[in-house]
Amino acid sequence: MSNSTKTSSSTQDLKWDEYYNDPSANVIFVSSDNVHFRVHGWNLKRHSQVFADMLTLPQSAPVENSHPPTVKPIELDVSSKILRPFLDLFHSSLPSTLDFQLKELRALVDLCDRFETRSIKIKALDAFKPLADTDPISTFALAARHGHLELAKAAISHFKDDNDDFWEDWFKMAENSLNDIPTRWLLALFQRRTGAIFKNDVRLCPWTVVAPNFTPTMYPKKVTKTSTPTITQTPTQSPTQNPSQDRSPLAYKRRRFMKK
Repeated sequence: MSNSTKTSSSTQDLKWDEYYNDPSANVIFVSSDNVHFRVHGWNLKRHSQVFADMLTLPQSAPVENSHPPTVKPIELDVSSKILRPFLDLFHSSLPSTLDFQLKELRALVDLCDRFETRSIKIKALDAFKPLADTDPISTFALAARHGHLELAKAAISHFKDDNDDFWEDWFKMAENSLNDIPTRWLLALFQRRTGAIFKNDVRLCPWTVVAPNFTPTMYPKKVTKTSTPTITQTPTQSPTQNPSQDRSPLAYKRRRFMKK
């Protein structure tokens, strides 16, 4: 079944989304493939300050033949395949399906950043966790870039332990995702993978062990034990020492002088 329908207008045949086509909605989005979406502004404003500011500004001329009158359509440079799940995330805890490629998730997340919808972005990244195995290295890079620890862990769990060229794979990404990974995330990953080093023997930790314990902290705070300094006593008289018990030559001369 098609996801859009066509409705005649005085100027052109508009293609409306099948689901987001409520005549009472007061906001219209237009995707790059010219699909129109009608939604209610109150829900957009609830999740985004950008939408809140945008939809409270003085409205431009209403769109002809619209019911009720709406602001000028908001044209976006993303396809309806991206815009539809973006709107889904405003209206539900998770989209019913997220049949996405990683590049489409990037576009969705960038759209969330454009409108400063952090809670919506987190939902989108959460929904991609079951698909982290499709491209785990690039998924980790995306999760690290946006600080989503749970998606990063899901991606790490799908890294292959039998891949002898794993580190080389990272450098193949150098022109794309790798440059977007915060340094502390990358170094923390390498540190936990290599585990401990005994002489010249590097012990590799299995990725299934690294994943649940991963944190983007390279060097955990070390707690050093302060040793009690050793005090070497000198043959000097302490303030509480009895002068008669002092056997030093100087004390002997002092006692003889006092007897005279």
